[in-house]
Amino acid sequence: MSLLDWGCLLLLSVSLQCSPVEKSHNQETDSQSTYQMNTNESSPIVPKTILPFSLTVAGQGQQIYLGRGRELLVFENSGNSQPDLRGRLVLEGEIRDIVAVEHVVYLAVLGSGLVIVDVTDPSQLDITGFLELPLAEGLDVESRRAYIAVREEGLVIVDVTDSNALMELGRYQTQEGALKVSVRDQLAYVAASYAGMRILDVSDPAKVSEVGFATRGSYGQGSAWGVAVSDDRVYSAIPDNGLRQVDVSDPSKAETLSLYRDLYAPIAVAIRGDYAFVADQSEGLVVLDRRKDVMREVVRLDFDDSVTDVYMVDSAVYVALKRSGLAIVDVKNPTRPKRVTRIKLEE
Repeated sequence: MSLLDWGCLLLLSVSLQCSPVEKSHNQETDSQSTYQMNTNESSPIVPKTILPFSLTVAGQGQQIYLGRGRELLVFENSGNSQPDLRGRLVLEGEIRDIVAVEHVVYLAVLGSGLVIVDVTDPSQLDITGFLELPLAEGLDVESRRAYIAVREEGLVIVDVTDSNALMELGRYQTQEGALKVSVRDQLAYVAASYAGMRILDVSDPAKVSEVGFATRGSYGQGSAWGVAVSDDRVYSAIPDNGLRQVDVSDPSKAETLSLYRDLYAPIAVAIRGDYAFVADQSEGLVVLDRRKDVMREVVRLDFDDSVTDVYMVDSAVYVALKRSGLAIVDVKNPTRPKRVTRIKLEE
């Protein structure tokens, strides 16, 4: 495949050869006093130029959270044709992942770290927690613990019970850079670049261990970038290979069931019911039927822009559009998705 319009650019924007920042376990931080990063232009960690590109999206209830360059944008989707912008917050670094839990948003900010924001009042967004992890790329949150994919530093587990005193509980060094993570039932499924999708037992954060990984067989390798979990199936988005479907009913014997290759450069995937919704960058949003071991394409939507992330809320798909902003698609009938609206933002 030719040079990826997005996947490779991300890898080039911040060198994966950066020296990791040393941190001790069980480290507590005062969030209010430490959210000041040294983001000088000579740092190999912080991108020299952070462009206003939409890279990640999440939602909860009527709220939509969009990470666009340095900015967190909060929209209210009240059912009107056009969601209203309710708040925005500028951060030190580039927002790469978002998780929303009740009235709190957790952010993986490249060049900064784990940032926790109180979004109770979107017009007055308040940073309530911060842990310095300059290579933060992806995250998930479960049972008051945040799991942060920190590129070549691997996986970092943090107790977020008290956002004003975050405590690092443990780390695990992945074979390759940890890019995204999804956690279910004390198992972390990590997209670890060219090491593929790795399965980690995180029941004891101080003693994280690998219990399995996605077999490749004749399916080839590629760099695992995105990951989504649904029951006993895990889906790994591989920009230079396709979408891999893995049976994890027995995590110690995880087995690749199929690889859907007819994609340009898949970078993220969301699962709802019998369907997978794939962010295929310049080729748009692709809907795949996953009811059988061999996936098949149902439909694809083009946006004249690069689709960088997807997020499901009920029957709606939020689509992050790299340059232009955000789109909402109604997928009550996944075989006939309907474009609801598109929010165009200035670059």
